[in-house]
Amino acid sequence: MKRVRRKNPLIQKSKSEKIVFGIMFCFFTLWAITLFYPFIWLIINSLKHNFFYLDDLNKFLALPKKGFWEFKNYLEAFEAIKIDNPYSDEPTRLFGMIFNSLWIAFASLAVNMFFSACTGYVLSKYKFKGRDFIYSTAIIAMTLPVFGTGGASYTFYYTSGMYDTPMYVIFSQLGAFSMRFMMMYGFFKGISWEYAEAVFLDGGNDFTVFFKIMLPIAAPMMSTLAIMGFIAEWNSYADLLIYMPSYPTLAVGIFKVGEYFDADKPVYYAAMV
Repeated sequence: MKRVRRKNPLIQKSKSEKIVFGIMFCFFTLWAITLFYPFIWLIINSLKHNFFYLDDLNKFLALPKKGFWEFKNYLEAFEAIKIDNPYSDEPTRLFGMIFNSLWIAFASLAVNMFFSACTGYVLSKYKFKGRDFIYSTAIIAMTLPVFGTGGASYTFYYTSGMYDTPMYVIFSQLGAFSMRFMMMYGFFKGISWEYAEAVFLDGGNDFTVFFKIMLPIAAPMMSTLAIMGFIAEWNSYADLLIYMPSYPTLAVGIFKVGEYFDADKPVYYAAMV
């Protein structure tokens, strides 16, 4: 069988289109390169002595002076970055913060992703009284500001015994009406119900359909949401500062100790790296 070779779509473009394409390609390439600049700047300055760092502030990507590459800044960062624990004499150090960041991010994400998938699936595939009302309520709730509920939330978690415990991480993520819910609702809406009918013919039930058919199909969507959600949870610190003071994450630690490193920024940059 003769193999048909696909034509390069760029060859089919007119001369003016090729010029525009080339200009845009160069523009976006330069823009992508500029995104690396903050990271390169951070790494270079984390290897400097504080005196030379202050001297090179106005210089473009000035490398450390010969013989003054301060790799010990990273060792000092591991020793210096620590947060006092209000209920223990032993402070939480950098490795402890990384551990807290990992388990809090994974736990928050797992709970919220599961409940978002459940609610999105049920509201998109099952017809029952009040379904439209629940969906409309979810949309309205997503548009309302919640910045004034901090006092009530703090009182609730404190009096219920979940304040400064892992239960706060679990319970705070049980709310399933978020942007993840909307994405899962739209995804499940587009899946044919014939898959479920085939399961029912083989003797399966609704739980079999959801866990063995629908969730595996939705794995690519959930993986994408999980990656974006993990980044957000890893960088989150505002709520954890208030509700979980005994479990400082890396974001909380870097935020709290930043003010103590005004005199030695390179060590602070090493911790950030």
